[in-house]
Amino acid sequence: VDASVPLTVTAKTTDGNATVEIQSAVTARNTPSAPIALVNDTTMISIVSTAQDGVTVNTYSVAVLKQGSNNADVVLALSGNPTLTKVGSSTDQLVNYTTTVSAGTSSLTVTATAKDANANVTIQGVLIPRGQASAPIVLNDDTTTITVISTAQDGVTTRTYTIAVVKPTGTLRTSDLVDKGSANEKGLFASAEKELSIYPNPFVDNVTIELKGYNAGQAGVSISTMQGNMVFSRTLPVNDNKVQISLSDFKQGIYIINITVNGERKAYRIFKN
Repeated sequence: VDASVPLTVTAKTTDGNATVEIQSAVTARNTPSAPIALVNDTTMISIVSTAQDGVTVNTYSVAVLKQGSNNADVVLALSGNPTLTKVGSSTDQLVNYTTTVSAGTSSLTVTATAKDANANVTIQGVLIPRGQASAPIVLNDDTTTITVISTAQDGVTTRTYTIAVVKPTGTLRTSDLVDKGSANEKGLFASAEKELSIYPNPFVDNVTIELKGYNAGQAGVSISTMQGNMVFSRTLPVNDNKVQISLSDFKQGIYIINITVNGERKAYRIFKN
């Protein structure tokens, strides 16, 4: 049986005048017993039925084997408390997260607390006691993937959690462009006469789009999540070759910003701390 579900026993007698005892407690006919505590291995349950004549007695013994909980859920926490954003569709076996840390973060620890105290958890392949943090995990300059695997008490049920930890460099990078067709190290679509830059990146509250050489009076700006949900879409004025955007209400994570200027459109990844 599943140890997480309380166990009761109902004994039905063919004679309505017979009496029943379950675990030595008199129990009304066709009525569930009180919950029976199960031991770690096998629990023996005794049922005694006495006929109306007071002489005829039948004794039944039930051996209950406890298979262990199938709960492999964990609660994840990272040092520094960056926000974990779920990515894609979760399944019973796999959950994917992403998070962003500051460019100066060299390592972090992960604490994976199993909801069932009898489950086992590994982080980057190392078994970690419940509720304890992992050893520091060194972060790459771009993205580091951390794998957490929880195995339930039943020894069969597992759930894998992946955490993509993004550490932006803070400068405009060709690798941040969704469309790299006309990108160079200076900007999204820069040339000898024109240059577009976005800063700061990562940002906390505000983002500035600087347009040099475009002579544009306005720019179209739309922002979506990595899952494709549009969260911002406006046509904004260009003042002194700059567009100022307040994004203080955005949650921490990675976003795609689309910028349209004078008919040219490019997409770029930005990071909210």
